[in-house]
Amino acid sequence: MKKNILFLLLLSMQIGHSQKLILDEKYEKNDYPVGFNFLPKSNKLIINRGQNYSLSTADNINSVYEYDSKGDKKTILENINLMSPIYSDTENTFNAAEYSKLRGKYQFKFYQENNVSSLYDAKTFNSFSSDQIIGKNFNDKYLIYLSNEKGKARLNLLENDVYLEIYEIFTDKKKRIKIDNFNKERLLKPDNIKYSEELGFSLKIIDNDYFEIITKSISKDYKSTVLYRTIYNFEGKLIKDISYQVSVKEDYLIYSNSDATYTTLNGRYSNPDDIKFGNNYVPATKGPAVGSDSNYLEFANDLAINNFIVDKDGNVYIYGLTGKKEKEVNDYNKTSGFYIFKYDKEGNKIWEYIKNNIDDPKHLNDDFPLSRLKSSLSINGNNVIFTVGTDHVNEFFHYAVVNMNDGKLFKYGKVVFTEKGVTMAKFYSFIPEFYKLPSNKKIVTNKNGLIVADYDVSIQNFINKLNDNVNIDVQFSVDGTWLIESDNETYYKVYYFKKE
Repeated sequence: MKKNILFLLLLSMQIGHSQKLILDEKYEKNDYPVGFNFLPKSNKLIINRGQNYSLSTADNINSVYEYDSKGDKKTILENINLMSPIYSDTENTFNAAEYSKLRGKYQFKFYQENNVSSLYDAKTFNSFSSDQIIGKNFNDKYLIYLSNEKGKARLNLLENDVYLEIYEIFTDKKKRIKIDNFNKERLLKPDNIKYSEELGFSLKIIDNDYFEIITKSISKDYKSTVLYRTIYNFEGKLIKDISYQVSVKEDYLIYSNSDATYTTLNGRYSNPDDIKFGNNYVPATKGPAVGSDSNYLEFANDLAINNFIVDKDGNVYIYGLTGKKEKEVNDYNKTSGFYIFKYDKEGNKIWEYIKNNIDDPKHLNDDFPLSRLKSSLSINGNNVIFTVGTDHVNEFFHYAVVNMNDGKLFKYGKVVFTEKGVTMAKFYSFIPEFYKLPSNKKIVTNKNGLIVADYDVSIQNFINKLNDNVNIDVQFSVDGTWLIESDNETYYKVYYFKKE
């Protein structure tokens, strides 16, 4: 008992916070919160207010407000009728559709400070393949896609010349540029796997000056993989080609749903619009019970072997899973561990953290369709937080809090939870969370909320004082944690916990 008390005291000393109430507002008739957007790079929260006319339509956003971690408020837009905002990775520009009660109609504009673009019709871009739309393919200047020599979006990197299609979003100008030679040979080495589908790639905006094409090679023995970031400017000139090698001695590299690529439902999209406009998962069904061989999500390509994030200094963190057997991309497999590798901006490895032989036969070690096994990595203060788990049939996840500077493990844990019943009304709530807090099942939250409630003593104490029947959403930032609280009917509050 004394050891437990001492551990909690030490933990609370290491996780210090200053707590600030950012806003405390009421729902008003025909004017209430209908959603939010978190901007991790700038550490700001966007609150969208408006109304929802029925459960069959999207929210009608009438005003947009921005809050920083000090509580300062900025009016972005008012007296509007928009829906479905998507922010660029630069976080200064977003696009949003003109509000429509009719599904299937999707016309949108770009917004940036006082600039508003002309109206774009989504049908213009329907031909572009989803492997490009996995990322946010616009910045403060351009909307971009890749095409082949015939101007078609069906692009095979191994066979086609690659062209950059550029739309200047605030001038309506369009140009087409052939990009510098792309290194294909390294992806076709004899000791690499034979890719199960067409070679996967993803297109990502870096900033207003550069974009990158992401590809990966995987060794036949599934012991190593190389992630390639091929960086270009918007004239199609090759700027830098960086490679990051991940190798494991024990076990094998296996796949997981880390949002590195998109998924299909038995080889087809259950809802193409979910793919085209930024949701790289298929939310239409939970699929079968584990063990069934039909009607489950499949990875479109081998990019699912791992994923990466980049911190404010340009350091790269690659993360993924390990298993006891080497298997192809859409085979069932059993997870035995995970890894995080940190590299500097030039691709030099700084540290690695590998956890093998996780003993969890009931959950993590079970035989899974790996498209159902979600993995993620987030930055929270001086730590990166890794998670792996599922809410499909069994509801659990493992997490690890690892120091960003030295790769030392700070906290490891497992959370088993239950879900609140999923209803259409819940989907359209301001905070549409479904995971019941193990310590108080009348409070529902997201995965991040389950993590902080399990390991962060100061936020855990705050949550324990909340009223029953509230919803909370937690977002991790570079120097703290955002917590949004609401009953989804009468009030909402936003708090910021700054790490000290």
